[in-house]
Amino acid sequence: MVYTLHLGTSSVQQILAHLVADHASSLAQSGCSKIFITSRKAKACEEACDALNKLPGFSGKAISVPADLAKSGEVERLVAEVGKHTDHVDILFANAGATWGAPFDKHPESAFAKVMDLNVKSVFVCIQQYAVQCRPAEE
Repeated sequence: MVYTLHLGTSSVQQILAHLVADHASSLAQSGCSKIFITSRKAKACEEACDALNKLPGFSGKAISVPADLAKSGEVERLVAEVGKHTDHVDILFANAGATWGAPFDKHPESAFAKVMDLNVKSVFVCIQQYAVQCRPAEE
């Protein structure tokens, strides 16, 4: 998700739908003017945006930008899409939620790599790609 507050812009990438709703709703009610929702599931993004845009007192706009951050190039595409609407990000909230349900001693190395790639590597790349937009504006 990416948020634009009256005092600036913030970006939040979140995969778990209920957390998206909680965080986005809080920011919307705090005066956020733009909220960009991202998830690998386009329908979930649209539903979250629809709910946010209907919040009483929310005068901003929620915008859906689906992106599967586990795939190469998707973080860059997300940043580019958000960049069409804003050039500055004050808050970046990046999170991912892949898990693998196996006992520790039976957990395959390939599953470990999948979880680490999404939960750590893609979050790192997302933060890295937003670094320029997150820097304070020079006066």
